[in-house]
Amino acid sequence: MLENFDIRTLAICYGIFCCTQFVAFFLQHKVSKHEEGLGWWTVGSGCAVLGFFIFLFRNIHSVHSIVVFTYNLTFILCFLFIYIGCVKFNNLTIKKYTLYSITLLATIFLLYFTYANYSIPLRRTTTSFACALISILSVTALKHKTPNERSVIFDFLKVLFAVNAFWFSALALLPLLAASAPVLFEKPSPLILSYLLLITTSTLWTFGLIILVNQKLSNQLQTSKLFLQSTLDGLTASIALIEEHGEIILTNKAWRDFAASNGVAPERVSEGVNYLTSCESAASSCCSDALAFAEGLKRVLKGNEALFSMEYACHSPNQQRWFLARVTRFPCQGPTRAVVSHENITERKLMEIALEESNKQLEVMTNEDGLTKISNRRHFDKMLSYECSRHSRS
Repeated sequence: MLENFDIRTLAICYGIFCCTQFVAFFLQHKVSKHEEGLGWWTVGSGCAVLGFFIFLFRNIHSVHSIVVFTYNLTFILCFLFIYIGCVKFNNLTIKKYTLYSITLLATIFLLYFTYANYSIPLRRTTTSFACALISILSVTALKHKTPNERSVIFDFLKVLFAVNAFWFSALALLPLLAASAPVLFEKPSPLILSYLLLITTSTLWTFGLIILVNQKLSNQLQTSKLFLQSTLDGLTASIALIEEHGEIILTNKAWRDFAASNGVAPERVSEGVNYLTSCESAASSCCSDALAFAEGLKRVLKGNEALFSMEYACHSPNQQRWFLARVTRFPCQGPTRAVVSHENITERKLMEIALEESNKQLEVMTNEDGLTKISNRRHFDKMLSYECSRHSRS
């Protein structure tokens, strides 16, 4: 059945798949620039693409040797960079001396079997053996982050690289074990199987590695969100994150507790609710503070102001309460975001009221005689100055 496959067609198909993988890694790298492993995978697939285009010139006699040598070397480098990407992705240590040894020996043998003793089978043996060793290293690099972590993708990629290692090992040993290596390699079956295997496994590991990156990004995003949520929950002020149209994205514990303790329905002030609409609805019920706050929130969301603040009273049947409301434009790229906070300033407000009353009482005391309660000279001078001023205006 394998005789029905054309090697040239398979080689071209493999080159096209390499180009597709390079584009996939490159686009993912543009999205996830801080993921170092992804950059190495992009370079690795780029080496495969480079080797494919170089191999198109193999029939030019003057450059045939260098084309063949470069093609085999880029093939090895592709697997090498894929391994380095796996190590970087998992924050492991690269086995430098092992890589140096494999690359150096492979380069020496490729040079020898290309220029000194031209041999296609032994050149394939060298390339296959080097790729098999690097595939084994890739299996060891695909470790779970923690002992309890379970990832189907990690295990799936291990199987792919293990299959590659097994097949390349078999392909490397076939010429050595056969009685006549040149005769064996004149049959296209091993080479055809190699191309079919590479087309399948390289495509699958491309999908697998990209899924790993997206899983990591998703976990990092979830961790950041939990950290942000726990930080907000530790604050005493009631805080909500509002998007550009006024919809609530995130609230903290103080915000939810305040709503629950005041009998406010959660669906009116929780995530997904348009807070701006709620404020405007309250303003329509003759609440001037809500109207002023809604207008200030609009100005911040439109970018007319970076900060808006106001104090307002929100008394309950059993307690007088005052709050300081702040709307701050969130410093981030992309859509507009605003942080809304309501801080209880009742204690400060009561102290201000008490201080004002004390000042009034003190002023009264300074205008009267302590024994007779009759207005003193200070009060007389004050009233005289007032009357003179009033007379001059009239």
